Amino acid sequence: MRSSLAVRIRDGYTSRHVTRHVKDLRFKKTAPGGHHSASMRVSLPPDTFRDLNAADKVWIYDTSTGRTVFEGYVESPGTKKGPTGEAYELGLVGGVLLASDQSQPMVYIDRDLSPWFQYTGGAPSSQASSGSDPADDNVDGLLVQFPPGQPISGGAVAQIGYGAVGGFPIGAIGCVTRSGKVDTGYQNQIPTAVPTAQIPPNTGISTVASAKVARFAGDSPGLLTGQSQVVLRIRRSGGSTNIADDNTWTFFSDVSVLGRRMDRYGDLLTGAAEMITVEHVRADWVVEDLLGRLLTRCDPDASVIEAATWAIDQLAYRDGVKASQVLEDLALWEPDMLWEILESNRSGLHRFNYRAWPTTPRYEISTADGFDLTGAEIDLCNRIAVNWVDIKGQQQVTVVTAYVPELAESGRIRDAEPVTLPPGQGSEANALRIGQQVLAAKADPPTAATARVARPILDHLTGSRVKPWEIEPGYLTRVRETGEDLRLTEVDFEDSSCTASLTLGTPAPTNEQRIARLSTIRRT
Repeated sequence: MRSSLAVRIRDGYTSRHVTRHVKDLRFKKTAPGGHHSASMRVSLPPDTFRDLNAADKVWIYDTSTGRTVFEGYVESPGTKKGPTGEAYELGLVGGVLLASDQSQPMVYIDRDLSPWFQYTGGAPSSQASSGSDPADDNVDGLLVQFPPGQPISGGAVAQIGYGAVGGFPIGAIGCVTRSGKVDTGYQNQIPTAVPTAQIPPNTGISTVASAKVARFAGDSPGLLTGQSQVVLRIRRSGGSTNIADDNTWTFFSDVSVLGRRMDRYGDLLTGAAEMITVEHVRADWVVEDLLGRLLTRCDPDASVIEAATWAIDQLAYRDGVKASQVLEDLALWEPDMLWEILESNRSGLHRFNYRAWPTTPRYEISTADGFDLTGAEIDLCNRIAVNWVDIKGQQQVTVVTAYVPELAESGRIRDAEPVTLPPGQGSEANALRIGQQVLAAKADPPTAATARVARPILDHLTGSRVKPWEIEPGYLTRVRETGEDLRLTEVDFEDSSCTASLTLGTPAPTNEQRIARLSTIRRT
């Protein structure tokens, strides 16, 4: 090999350094993602490794520093015979593979009303459904009712239930209640570990909307720890009666269900202090859960998860999802965050990071070895209409605006082409976020470029010069000749030429790509 790299292969029986037998070494690292893929030819007899398969690993080291520059799993072990002798042709996939290992249903926060159903055990005449507030068509929620002309006994209930799929435990629920009349003979309840828990504690039902009431797993009174179903109901607390009016109902609005998340060690969170809120989740909370639930081959102690800011009001995957897809979807709200799965420790657990893109350059490169800048057209717009369909099938339009100095100076309003979110996939918050991203991309489209590095470059983080194979993606890179600072999103190193091909910046996603990403966030 031309570089000062070393290669070690381990199967179930042998761990061997094969550096002097390696040719055509190449590896790629990406941001987001981390260690992505590699390939090489190892000129050794096919019986050198007795059981080389997908469970086996390959390490590529820098001999001058001892640092692992790439680590991967054998993906396509093949053998070859030819004029130059026998050899292994190895394809490797890096730690990024681990984010696609497991899939399961996930419910982080669900405001969708379609999964709710009339729960068994109610009075024979009781009714339960999703729809509009009887007094306000603009408010959506869940209605439970004892219809007029029907007798009910003391303790009778009308109730509606929610079931988290795949046994995903419910961690919290929040709602606002309002009833059709004032009556001390009824109570609004969330049946929990304390079956008589009322929402809110009261002496009856009322026409006045309550403040949002929250119940958390482990609180007292709270949800039964570990339960995967929850029920909202109205209960007859007085004696038997005949329903004489059409106002014996309760409407539950602003309903949100939160799945019970894990911490990075795989322990379930309990109580309001840990679940924090029923209004939203944040990307870093979700990533903590992924680390403890699906990314179990990553080291929780060595991993870094930085705080995010955006309040996500809908994130539920009732059909099942892999960690890689959730991480990709989180970029819809947090485009300035990245994730990476890197090298493993002695225990075989990988280092994982969810971190913000740095705002100051780490590397400094020249265009001398090759540089190609892809231009982007600036299309200034300061308003866009985002169309979406609500849970009742009604068309909604959210108009998003942005301050663009060049247009504001002349008092000009320029509309971008409207976009439409898929039916059942939208919310006011998602429409706002998509609109903001479209307008931001038009005002300041990201620059994309490629560069070749065939010599050591300056690393401001370490204060030294690093060789092409030492360059890491996920940092800003300054182009000396242009003065631009661009995100380094991919490093592809080729040993035969001892050069690294860098991908700088990312092309702006199209509106269709943004919407396609949103549509993967299940609301069914």
